[in-house]
Amino acid sequence: MNVWIIKALFYKILSFFPLGIQNKITFLVRRKFGQLKSPIKAYGLLTTEYLFKIIQEQNIDPKNKIFFELGTGWIPYTSIQLSLMGAKKVYTQDINCLLTNEVVFELLKIILRNVDKGSSPNFDQDKID
Repeated sequence: MNVWIIKALFYKILSFFPLGIQNKITFLVRRKFGQLKSPIKAYGLLTTEYLFKIIQEQNIDPKNKIFFELGTGWIPYTSIQLSLMGAKKVYTQDINCLLTNEVVFELLKIILRNVDKGSSPNFDQDKID
């Protein structure tokens, strides 16, 4: 059986449950088998440089700016990156609150562990400290 058929069947069955239960079950399945197994596998640390480049191309310095992210999803990677680049505030919104403390703190640990290795020169050192 193709993987997409299994996924479609899984989500069809899941659609009969209330939204809160759907999100919890989906989180557990993705944490065990999917992109939430490792937040970095989903996005990678190179996103920071790409995001910084896009912001610079608009002649914007992210320091002390206020950003709004629409559609945060399961992993608040962009929000955290903007904050570490020196953003004054980052507002984030999603239709469903999919974030969990577990994933957010895991992501922060991974990012900060890699900052020591010089993963991004674009981070604001004051925010990291």
